[in-house]
Amino acid sequence: MERVTYKTQSPKPEKADSEYDVRALKWLEETGSELAIEFDHTGPYFDDDKEQQRDIYRVTLGRGMNKYSFTFGQSIANSAPYMGRWPNNRGEYFFGNNILSELVVGDPGYKRNLNRAQPSAYSILASMEHYNPGTFEDWC
Repeated sequence: MERVTYKTQSPKPEKADSEYDVRALKWLEETGSELAIEFDHTGPYFDDDKEQQRDIYRVTLGRGMNKYSFTFGQSIANSAPYMGRWPNNRGEYFFGNNILSELVVGDPGYKRNLNRAQPSAYSILASMEHYNPGTFEDWC
């Protein structure tokens, strides 16, 4: 039985070949749990995602009749169809959903994001917690 299902195959799922990925899949198997991952939209996810956008997924974790659904914000580097360099030329990339987003048309620094990927089971399970630390600053 497949423990992780993606509603679509695009973008490609993250590579799941690390020891952590193997353990996440083993946990799903041992607990009889299933994980369904569905792309929802690209946009701001966290309160401080003002200039960045990321892919947001609808995730359902279930076992038997019990199901828990929540949203998951993918890492910025693995999100959004396009990436480009900020106009400040510091070499920093931004990621976006709009091909004309904040760039001059024809800018050679603007290209498809080849790292775009759906989250792995480990990425999702590792982000779950029973205690919300609040803001990023509170967590640090």
